[in-house]
Amino acid sequence: MRPSSVKVQAGGGGCATAAITIFVVAALAGLVALGVWFGPQLASFLTPAVVPSPTNTPVIPTVTRTSTPLPPTLTPTSTSTVTPTPTSTPVSVKVPKLVGLKVGDAKVLAEQSGFVMKELDRQETTQWPQGVVFQQDPQPDSILKKTSTLQVRVSAGPPAFKLPQLANTDPGTAKSTLESAGLKVEIVYEGNPTVPKGVVTRSEPPGDASVRTGDTIRLFVSLGETGDVPDLTGMTPDIATQSLAKNGLVLGTVTEVGRAEVGDDIDKVPPGTVYSQDPGKGTQLEKGGPVNVRLRRKE
Repeated sequence: MRPSSVKVQAGGGGCATAAITIFVVAALAGLVALGVWFGPQLASFLTPAVVPSPTNTPVIPTVTRTSTPLPPTLTPTSTSTVTPTPTSTPVSVKVPKLVGLKVGDAKVLAEQSGFVMKELDRQETTQWPQGVVFQQDPQPDSILKKTSTLQVRVSAGPPAFKLPQLANTDPGTAKSTLESAGLKVEIVYEGNPTVPKGVVTRSEPPGDASVRTGDTIRLFVSLGETGDVPDLTGMTPDIATQSLAKNGLVLGTVTEVGRAEVGDDIDKVPPGTVYSQDPGKGTQLEKGGPVNVRLRRKE
């Protein structure tokens, strides 16, 4: 009987052990399954979230139409303002006519009109006298700004020629010859003891000198032997006569004058003396020529 009993106990213990093993294996399988399912969720919960770092992204501005704002109201301030200095702008005017004017007069007219005159080299011309403007640039009546330059050409006169020798010629003939050449003639009388009275003694300029049309030639004509007229002022007629005789001259007409004729200037000489004379002192008068005087009347 005892041996049977022992077998039964031994077989019951083996079944229980197998059951426990199966339970443990099943429990472990369940845990593994739960780990597979809940593992990622738990990992994501326990792992801190990674925040991405910002990156610089260029922003392209867009043009938007905005309404033009009204200008702000300006409140006047007490700041000083600088008034600009007006700049002078040259005024345009007509160019005056300078042709035909003497160079001095042309310059004055140009400056009065607001221009500057520049003279170019002079040229000889037969049509224009010496020293006269015969060309200008710009032309008259041109419109030009003031302070501009006007260029002019001035005549140097006609070409020069030699003056002929005129000594010992007839004054009338010599005068006609010179005037036909466009020269002006002035006759001057002088004493010359070696040249007969009424004959040309010399000329100024002298013969063979270069002259131009328009020049003045002085012809000296002999008076023969002459004497210098002395100063007779304040002399009595007798003393004046003696002074004239020393120079080969004579006293001419004698006229008395008073305050009524010449005024207070008569007081420069005593009564009864020479107040004035004709010809005057220093004049050359041919020998025997008369000198007329005026005496202060005795009152």
